[in-house]
Amino acid sequence: MLEKIVDLWKSREGWSTGAKFVAYGKFLLFILAIVFAWSYIAVSETLAVSLQTSASQVPVPSWTTSVVFAVLGYPFDAAGLQANLLSAQTVLSAGFTIIVLAYTGTDLMYGALGSQKITGVKVRRADNGGDLRVMKKYYKNARQITVFSGSFDWIIENDEMMALIEDKARTGSIKFISSKPEAVVSRALGRLYDPLAKDFRFTQDKALDIRCSYIEYSGGKAFLYRCKDDGESEKAWVLIFEDKGNMNHLIEIVGRFISQFVGVLFRPAQS
Repeated sequence: MLEKIVDLWKSREGWSTGAKFVAYGKFLLFILAIVFAWSYIAVSETLAVSLQTSASQVPVPSWTTSVVFAVLGYPFDAAGLQANLLSAQTVLSAGFTIIVLAYTGTDLMYGALGSQKITGVKVRRADNGGDLRVMKKYYKNARQITVFSGSFDWIIENDEMMALIEDKARTGSIKFISSKPEAVVSRALGRLYDPLAKDFRFTQDKALDIRCSYIEYSGGKAFLYRCKDDGESEKAWVLIFEDKGNMNHLIEIVGRFISQFVGVLFRPAQS
């Protein structure tokens, strides 16, 4: 359960500023409620004695009884009223703590339990280099990578990514499928294109004008899919699918189709 809460907390990279503010607030409220509840339990044994003596410790003006008698028409014990108010305040404080603890705790646990229902899926922000950070993490230890993109200009925009791509190309463990003409890709990559040319294939199929990577690495497989928000928003996201839990079967099917597709595209030409 703790692992699920940690995973849920890590996923805040894909949250809006408002969502982060609310999440931090709930978490802080949850911690404060725990501290308050623990303190209340720790002093519960002496609480009754404190309430009984608190009324006598609080000075009561002599005119209070007269004023209450004039307004209500009967004498009133001001010290008793003070004790009752302190008792009510204590009960309300304890009740409020329980409500806050139950609400924030249930909210956090529900999020963790909810993340258990769909395992093998993560969401990360793609803008500000977020997509490249995700790609480098999964590319680094990959045995085989198939990348679908357009001009592939993002390769030369990051030195670490460029070095990683060149290394994978030297070992023959990466394939590139572009939805753009070869001239566009060659112009975008410049000098880097020639050593990578053998690993490129080009298609004009609009259905393949996507940004994704299928990755096979030691111990598993992953599928990275980059997408943007609907509408006019410039926000972009990377959906990370791994072959675990609910996504195991999906990754298996995706892997088969991509392997067959790549096999056809990279099939040696018959003389």
